[in-house]
Amino acid sequence: MEASRSMTTATRSQQVRGVRSHVTLSAEVAAAPTADVDFYSEIVNMSGSGCLLATDRPMTVGEVVFMRISLPGLTEVEAEARVARIENREDDALTGMMFNGIEEHDNDMLVQHVVREQRRRRAPAPMAFVPRPIFNASLGHSWAASNLAVVG
Repeated sequence: MEASRSMTTATRSQQVRGVRSHVTLSAEVAAAPTADVDFYSEIVNMSGSGCLLATDRPMTVGEVVFMRISLPGLTEVEAEARVARIENREDDALTGMMFNGIEEHDNDMLVQHVVREQRRRRAPAPMAFVPRPIFNASLGHSWAASNLAVVG
């Protein structure tokens, strides 16, 4: 019993960084931080520790690149990333990137975006209110504003 209390647990910050969500973001990828952009790619999945690129550019596991990720609101985040895995598909490849070097503030912005995306995707669909006809024997069919049906 005592041994289980001495085990280290992930901090709230570490747990949040592990949150992953589907996203659609644009990324510029370069071989060096000061180099010109080598290619543009779409980020399809992201967490605070890495992302998944859909790219047709050949990459190798272990390759290190520098990324500039465009977040909504004209915000850009820069990170050094290493290719962790590659899943070849018919027209392109899904390339798993692990962030090696990223400023804490930039990482926090990525995590905030991921959390917002998760909330947005989990939000219930908006409900529409549709008037339901009520039969009134003296007036025939009529629409009663007080009798609304919830559709959703």
